[in-house]
This record gives sequence, C-alpha cells and structure tokens, in this order.
Amino acid sequence: MSAQSQKRLSAKLVCKVTSSFIVLACCLASAGAQQISLPEDALSRVGSYFKQKLKAPYMAQNCAETSYPGWEGLPLQKCRYTVQDEGGVQKSATVILLIPSVEQIARWVVYACMEVKGNADRQCTDTVSRRIVSQSGGQFPVAGVVLEDILPTDNPDGIYEVYVFRDGVTVRVDGIKNGSTIQPTEEQLDAALFGEVKSSGIYARVQGTTREEYKVYGGTVDVGESRLGHRKLAWLQVVRELFKSAWNSNRK
Repeated sequence: MSAQSQKRLSAKLVCKVTSSFIVLACCLASAGAQQISLPEDALSRVGSYFKQKLKAPYMAQNCAETSYPGWEGLPLQKCRYTVQDEGGVQKSATVILLIPSVEQIARWVVYACMEVKGNADRQCTDTVSRRIVSQSGGQFPVAGVVLEDILPTDNPDGIYEVYVFRDGVTVRVDGIKNGSTIQPTEEQLDAALFGEVKSSGIYARVQGTTREEYKVYGGTVDVGESRLGHRKLAWLQVVRELFKSAWNSNRK
C-alpha cells in the first residue's frame, strides 16, 4: 500500500472512530451492541493516559451541583473559574459542566475502537484519546462561557478568548461576542447561560465531532453542514441526546 493510500485510510479511520464516539448511543441501542467485550489491557492503557492528562480540568473550579433544562438527572456542576493571560491579567467566567470520569472516557474510547475496527490497538485508542485531550480536556460544557486561548489559530498568543457554549457546541447569543478578549460582565455571563441561541459552530465536544462525521457514521437527523450559513441548530439537540444516552452506557 502506498504512503498516500495509508494516509487516506488513516484519515477515514479517524473520522469513523471519532464519529462513533459521539454516536455511541446508537451503537448501544442495537441488539448485540452490549455484547462487545472491552479488553482490560486497553482499558488500563487508555485509563492511565487520561489519568496523566486530565488531572485537573481547568474549568472545574468553585463548582456546585446544579440543573439545566434538557439535562435533568445528570450530575451537572456550575463552576466559576479563573484563568490568567500571559501578561498576568485574570479573567473569570461561569460554565455548567459535565465531567466524565477517567474510567468513563476510557470505556467510550475503547468501545468506539472495538466497534469500528474490531480491536482496540494503540494506534486507534491513542488517536482518539489525543483528540479528546486537545478538543476539550475531558470537559463537556453544557452552557456558559468557555475561556480558551486558540487565536491566532496558527500561533495562540497566550490571551484567553470568550466562547459561548450550549450542549457541547460553540454558539452565538446576543450581547456577547465569541473570540473577544474581554472580561465578561455578569449580564453577559447570564446571557451565555440562558440567552436565545442564534447560530451554532462546527465542533461537538468532547472530541470535536463535526456534522459530516456524524453523517458518515449513519446519523439521520438533518443537522445541516459545517459550512457557514448551513449549520442547523438541530445539531445541538443531536449532541445533547446522544451524550445523555451514552452517559450511563457501556458499564463493562
């Protein structure tokens, strides 16, 4: 097999595995899905990786149990956290989080690889695990402001920007601008939690799944496309319901 063919095959695998992760609930709903045996060596290997990488989720500061419409019955945490820019300026924000345990994420990763490849070899589990750490640090933002340093995209400058999230996806609401470097006011933080969603972004946490990946794996809801102007808000509901279903699934 040529190097180019191997590259294409690898890209296809990553797409299928990462989309499998977010639509895990669909797999588990099939008659034989729960019969997949998760190898202990892979669970241990992946669990050890996440124990090293996800020791202290940075948004999980000053948290208290809470609830949020559409997420009833899940262990939500409302957190008021602080970050510090490279220049020493501190910023704080409020976010409602779901934080899966290390063991929970490891089961999801191993299951996704088993379901797609038939095995959970290191190449597959490492690829998905690294993507989760990069995309979310294992944190699922249900609602609120996520402060991240991702701009400029080619070389982040150490300055945290503001991003509003709902159901694990970046969204736009009136009164607060994504990508700004301001300290959000209390009114803006409240808008991020409860304001009307006007539009949505591309990627779904916890591992950055796109609408296209969801469709490739067999998703049937019309969620639109990643292209600007074609991103349907149905994507938020899909991510929410699949993540809720997967939360208590695959307890092996």
